[in-house]
Order: sequence, then structure tokens, then C-alpha cells
Amino acid sequence: MDQTAKTLAPTATPAAQWRERGEADPHGDRYNCLREQTLGGHMSDDELANHVYMDGLDELDIMPGFPAREYGREARLTMAKDRIRWLSRQLVAALAPQAKPARPFSTYPEDHEKMLALCTTVLERHVDADKSARAASKLADLVKAILEDEQAAEGERRKSGFEAPAWSIQPSKFGDYLDIRMPSGTDTIIVAVDRKRHEPERVMLPHQLYVKTAIEMMGAAEAITVFPYRNTDKIEIAAEALKAAISEGAAHG
Repeated sequence: MDQTAKTLAPTATPAAQWRERGEADPHGDRYNCLREQTLGGHMSDDELANHVYMDGLDELDIMPGFPAREYGREARLTMAKDRIRWLSRQLVAALAPQAKPARPFSTYPEDHEKMLALCTTVLERHVDADKSARAASKLADLVKAILEDEQAAEGERRKSGFEAPAWSIQPSKFGDYLDIRMPSGTDTIIVAVDRKRHEPERVMLPHQLYVKTAIEMMGAAEAITVFPYRNTDKIEIAAEALKAAISEGAAHG
């Protein structure tokens, strides 16, 4: 094997250096989501790979009809970065030893029978007070175990992503858009780009946040934040009222 082959030989490259160092994910739960919730999530992995590969090659017309110009270069690279990070975490999760899913105690028929028997014994305290007391203690332990196991199962369910997503991609005749889960009565949304802080970028109707628009707004930023807005909650400060308040404050000063 020559030196070049040795250099290119496979090595145990970790999926993430921060994981090897025992550090927390620098992106938090950002990638603990479904594929369709990532940037460009409406495309399969192969489709996104083709978009990135065609970057700069679409002008050569080597694949007529391929919609390579649908997204700009920065958008393509941002989507690819997002997908690689997502796939990396999904692969680690898939290769990890799978723990047996928690099952609530209350799903076992024998628990129901045991609880009924204990309840009957507790209610018969006039027959045998000591036996009734022991049954009450066992019943309390069983109820505590059931509630704790139910709580653990609920936690696993939440971590498994069974909660309704905060947003999803939906089709429309004007293009795919981000359907945001919002409070009832939301009239408008304020979209901010998350750089070092939330930087308000646009005000629009909820259905106007198209996927292409979101990607263009995001650019090289990590995310965008959507603030629901309801006209019924708005507070208007008229210019004349502000001037009057300032004048009144100056007079009292």
C-alpha cells in the first residue's frame, strides 16, 4: 500500500467531536425533529444531494429540465448543512442500543385485578384491621408505581416526537409554505432571523411564509423565529398622544 492509500485509509472518525468530549449538543434540540422539519425538508436526501451537486453546473445544461436554479447557492448550501447535521444525529440514534419502551403499569390486566383485591381487603378493615392496613400499604405502593411509570412513559412519548409539531410544510398553488401552529385568532406573524439575537425581518400573513422565502430570509443564520400576532392584542401609540404625554411629563418635572 503506497503512502497515498495509507493516507486515504478509513479511520474511526466520530460523528461529532463535541459528543466524544462528553459535551452537550451545541444546537440543543434543533435537530431532534422529523426530516420534513429541516431546511429543504420537502426534498429527499437524494434530491437535496443533486441540488448541491448541480451548484455551478446548471449553466452547462448537462441535465436539461433539472430545476437547479430553484434555489440560490447560499440556500442550497444551508439546506445541505442542515441535512448533514440532521442525518448525523439520526445515524447515531439508530446505532445506539435500543432500550425496551416503557409500558405503563396500568396497561397490565394483573394490576387491575391486584388493585381490586387490595381495595376489597382495605374496605374489610372491620373484619381484620391488621390485614386491611397491610393491604392499604401495598395499594399505596402500587398506585405510586403506576403513576411514576405513567409519568416515565409520557416522557418517552414526548421525546419520541409524538407531540404535534410546531410547524410543517404544506403545499399550495403558490408554492410550499410553512404551516405554523398558532394561537386561535392570529392575524399576522412577525418573522425574525436568529443571528446573535432575534432580528425582526418581515411582517406577513400566516400563509405567506413560503419555504423558499424562509430559506432566503435565513441565509447563513441558524434559524428563524415566528411570533404570532393578533390585532385584538395590539397597542397603538398615536403621535399626538405621545407628544401630549411628553409635554405633561415635562410640565410635572
